[in-house]
Amino acid sequence: MLLSRRIRRYQLSSNVLVLNRLRALRTSLSQEVGTALGAQAGEARLREVVLGGGFIRFRRATETPFNLILEAKP
Repeated sequence: MLLSRRIRRYQLSSNVLVLNRLRALRTSLSQEVGTALGAQAGEARLREVVLGGGFIRFRRATETPFNLILEAKP
């Protein structure tokens, strides 16, 4: 019974996450620029967007096995 309850809870939370991401994607695509970058955009694409937005300096400040810390300055 406990395993069954955990599985149902996991399925529900997964569905909520997917629906939230789809809503965010649709919202981003409906905007004038419509880039829909998301969390997996990559450093090169983020650099392109940031520099195109008027910033003149962009660099990778640091990184971990799971995260990039990027710095942009005007």
